[in-house]
Amino acid sequence: MDILPHLDFSRLSHLPPKWVCGFSDVTTLTFALTVVCDIATLHGSNFMNMGYASIHNSDLVAFEAMSRKEIMQHSSEYWGGYNSLDDISNEIYNLDKKTEWKSLRNESQLRFEGRMIGACMDVLCKLIGTRYAPVPTFLEKHRHDGFIWSLESCEMSSADIYRTLWQMCECGWFRFCKGVLYGRVAGYSDSNDFSLTDALVSGLGGLGVPVIYDVDIGHVPPQIQIINGAYGRIDFEHGKATIWQGQRV
Repeated sequence: MDILPHLDFSRLSHLPPKWVCGFSDVTTLTFALTVVCDIATLHGSNFMNMGYASIHNSDLVAFEAMSRKEIMQHSSEYWGGYNSLDDISNEIYNLDKKTEWKSLRNESQLRFEGRMIGACMDVLCKLIGTRYAPVPTFLEKHRHDGFIWSLESCEMSSADIYRTLWQMCECGWFRFCKGVLYGRVAGYSDSNDFSLTDALVSGLGGLGVPVIYDVDIGHVPPQIQIINGAYGRIDFEHGKATIWQGQRV
């Protein structure tokens, strides 16, 4: 965040755009560049994900997302954690759990589309109300597309997640929303008997839109590459999904 005051967003918005890609703290930059300058950024793999002898295909997709006019990605078969960073000869991930995306309203089949926007909630919450997050203006500009929010969190409890979603709602960030994707949570804890699903229902249930959680986004690998600013379509069926991203026809 300390970098943001030193960026000339007015000049950046008129220069040939360059890709910025990453998740976690990097989304401070990607989110601001998209909503302030209206240029595409990639909520996707960090440089550290590219440092092993065998780079996982889900990370290599970042280069496809940055070089193609459209891209289709599928939910993973398995998810898991990181292997030791001490031995770069290892596979970077230990994917040993069966993937199942879940609908908050228990729908077995969903399809929704809109312009995609999102970030890591841990840093996104600090941008709310600042000059680096003129979200209402961005939403109004693209209101006819509608929006799909892709969110994920690290080190946030269920209460933290709910409070942030509440603040986003109160600031009008979910206007024209067509659906929400929420990534698998990392560094997470329930707040007493208040669970993740409680937080999502309390924070998003009033929107009346599809909410899918335990999605392949963010800190728990593998992850789908989300193009902020691209038009997207989500097809969900029985715990599996595809995400198409490109330009609206």
